[in-house]
Amino acid sequence: TLDASELFREGLAAYQTLSQDKAQAAKLFQQAADRGHAGAQYYLGMIYEKGAGVPKDIAAALNWYRQSVTNGYVEAGMTLGNFYSDGLDVKQDYVEAFVWYGVAAAQGNRLAEVFRKGAQRKLTPGQLAEAERRVAAILAHRPRDADVSEPASSGKDN
Repeated sequence: TLDASELFREGLAAYQTLSQDKAQAAKLFQQAADRGHAGAQYYLGMIYEKGAGVPKDIAAALNWYRQSVTNGYVEAGMTLGNFYSDGLDVKQDYVEAFVWYGVAAAQGNRLAEVFRKGAQRKLTPGQLAEAERRVAAILAHRPRDADVSEPASSGKDN
């Protein structure tokens, strides 16, 4: 049987081919995501966001992005932050934006730090305290050595 990383690699290969059939990629990502693979969870989020090989489902996309960033995949935090900051397909919510940018920033993403500060300026002191508590709680539950298969350019040292 394939492990999550192998499923993810196969899913990525299927996703990146020019073939119009993203359903196979979705199936492989789903299997890896169900085994807790953060990268597969991120790509599954993208697939649901775009409706590539599966019916478009923003709620499912956000759910997979949340699981992905919680498992240490920084890019998913940026994506969630952008959703809530811009009010893309969801109600604009600067507390949510701050939380997800904050999680990504805590994992070394410099751009997320800039966006986190931008969201922070729109929060009341009470909202900020609540958002900071949520960031701390999410980071506390992160797997210690997650296999995040980050793009090399994210500037993250292990």
